Amino acid sequence: MPEQREPETIKRQIQHAVAEAQESGASFSTLKAIWGDATDAEAKKAPPNSRFRQRLVAEMDAPCKYRRGHKDGQTPLFPPQLCSTEATSAPLSVTSLGIQGPQSFSATARGLIINFGPLKFLLSFLTHCNGNLYSRAQWKDSISVLTNKQWGWSVAIAFEFEDHFLAFPSHDLLVQPVWYLSSDSPPPDAVIPDPVFQHASFLSMVASEVGRLLDSRSNLDDRLAIKVIWDMKSLHGAGVYTSLEIFGMAGALT
Repeated sequence: MPEQREPETIKRQIQHAVAEAQESGASFSTLKAIWGDATDAEAKKAPPNSRFRQRLVAEMDAPCKYRRGHKDGQTPLFPPQLCSTEATSAPLSVTSLGIQGPQSFSATARGLIINFGPLKFLLSFLTHCNGNLYSRAQWKDSISVLTNKQWGWSVAIAFEFEDHFLAFPSHDLLVQPVWYLSSDSPPPDAVIPDPVFQHASFLSMVASEVGRLLDSRSNLDDRLAIKVIWDMKSLHGAGVYTSLEIFGMAGALT
């Protein structure tokens, strides 16, 4: 599936860039800030003269309430674990996070996982996204001074380190961010077997999911078969083209 390989490609691209930067003496051990672009609706509500209001990528902090993802299942862009609540009087700080190197990155069928130490971050690509490592000069002189309309891209999220910014440009900000404690059980989307590297486990999950659907036919409702494919967790990297190929091959086998 081409959609299944996109996160793997981005992961390897970032791993290579981080490895090269570390060989040149760059450090990624301390996260300095988290940046992002606002949507048009969010920008209109932002304080006057703020970078968000001017459609410029801006640093986010704990009060940031921006959410991303599917309409009915949006999740916080800024890590909620860094925000004080009644239940959490001493939250983690941004500077308590960092990455060790290329080994801090892994991929699922539709997203990238970054291990920041105490926290892990799963960024699912709902539409096409990219990952780029920029030098501080590139960020300061180019990315941060252009509006998203001037640049043609928006920054879904970016991580500022000592010498570099790891950014994820997107045309439409359609990403699904999930922050979770490294000590907690990972969310389901973070543990779906890779169809290439864990093929037997992947097929086992597909078979189990199909079995549950057949055992509970009420779950099928009146959905089209292609919609059932899209809704299956094990096939969550299957887009329109891949789904059509699946049904094309199924027809050729009957």
